[in-house]
Amino acid sequence: MRKNLLVIDDEKEICWLLQQILSQEGYQVSAAHSGKEGLAYIGRGEGIDVLILDLHLPDMNGLDLLEQIRAAGLQTPVVVITAFGDEESRERAAGLGVKGFLDKPFEISTLVAALLAPSGRRKTIN
Repeated sequence: MRKNLLVIDDEKEICWLLQQILSQEGYQVSAAHSGKEGLAYIGRGEGIDVLILDLHLPDMNGLDLLEQIRAAGLQTPVVVITAFGDEESRERAAGLGVKGFLDKPFEISTLVAALLAPSGRRKTIN
């Protein structure tokens, strides 16, 4: 059974690339380009097994979005991808149960490893 993965990133090229590569890894990949689009997708209840989330979205901070997602009861594993990672963001992400935190640019193999890591383990990659 394919896992459903949602990518929330305003960079359409990143979303397209992740859709292409991760679908070859066995994921069913959908994308949203803003926090509002991401919340709408999640609200449809289609079931998300893994969320890949950028920190800088056009309409909100990715960690603020994640707080809303967690408050709604969705405990889906999350991997954060960002070009603007700082220690404060890493600590806040850890507090929200993020299982991986990757700085852009990153190797696809590193992302796949973070997706495959046991959900109880937090993986930080610099």
